[in-house]
Amino acid sequence: MKNIYEINTATWLYRLSKEQEQPVTLGTVPDHELARIARFGMDCVWLMGIWQRSEVAAEISRSDEGLVQEVRALLPDYTPEDIIGSAYAVKQYTIDSRFGTADELQQLRARLAERGMKLILDYVPNHTAFDHPWTLSNPEYYITDTTERAVQEPSHFRQCGEHAIANGSDPTLAAWPDVAQLNAFNAGYRDASIRTILDIAALCDGVRCDMSMLLLNDIFSSAWKERAGDRPEQEYWDVVIRGVKQHYPEFVFMAETYWDTEERLVSLGFDYCYDKRLYDQLVVGNIAEAAQHYERTAAMRTHMVHFLENHDEPRIASLVGADVHHHAAAYVHSLHSTHLWHDGQFEGFRKKIPVHVRRAPAEQTDAEVAALYNEVFTSSN
Repeated sequence: MKNIYEINTATWLYRLSKEQEQPVTLGTVPDHELARIARFGMDCVWLMGIWQRSEVAAEISRSDEGLVQEVRALLPDYTPEDIIGSAYAVKQYTIDSRFGTADELQQLRARLAERGMKLILDYVPNHTAFDHPWTLSNPEYYITDTTERAVQEPSHFRQCGEHAIANGSDPTLAAWPDVAQLNAFNAGYRDASIRTILDIAALCDGVRCDMSMLLLNDIFSSAWKERAGDRPEQEYWDVVIRGVKQHYPEFVFMAETYWDTEERLVSLGFDYCYDKRLYDQLVVGNIAEAAQHYERTAAMRTHMVHFLENHDEPRIASLVGADVHHHAAAYVHSLHSTHLWHDGQFEGFRKKIPVHVRRAPAEQTDAEVAALYNEVFTSSN
């Protein structure tokens, strides 16, 4: 893959429905929209947030005053229905009915393939929503404690059936209140991960794996200590990726990862990894330091994913002026690596959209930014 185009599934289909003045689902995306995506030589589409959203997570998010204020600032006509739950609080790995069906996704995948584009979807290994069926059927897949713990530490545990399940967590951040922490050391969960991804692999060509480094043995052990149980000899990703590629050898694994863990994850089977360090230099206009970093990581460059924005980062047009934007975009496009582009980036959109919402505000195309990307892509052809 050379150029991946990330789309927020919920806001994309909402926008298309408004434009078409009728509901648009995965099976009815207009041909001209696919042509728009393909126009700059994209060879892969990442449909972010396609899986079934959690109503429990949505209710938690609607009561988060900070998030509600953020959404109100974004959408002046906000209603509570605009918050549909985080794309990363997955209730089940089935297509959210608001977006369509598995058959419709297969139809869209075939249409993308006709235009030379593959399809990747999300996989969230570190956590699920609290109403995922496993929380009741297989609590051993999660980090659990006694029922008293949910009462004693309501910001860290939530009652699910007879168990208190830990909130999902990145050890450098506050716990995420809307997700349940899975146990990467549990053998049953590792097997269930393989089965889940095999189901996903029937629908697409690869997965972008959320916060992949959190599942590494040393990081997971440090975060959860004795709650995780005995540390296994094999890494989670070694077991899972091998298990999937036995059946789908060409299936692609892309890691969202930080903390200089890229080389380790590639050694465990990942095809591609985010390069956050290069991004950090580019958004402050330091092309020279970015280039030095790129040279230092030469052995990894065919595995690296370079970007100027994605759903987690601010819009690049909101951070830098036209000159820095142009130089950074041209530099990323020139790299012998995989490039990740974000829906709205080529139009110069400036509003960062929380992954909890169904719609985005209308934004006008910035003609200067549009011309910038036209020049970047056409000058190298």
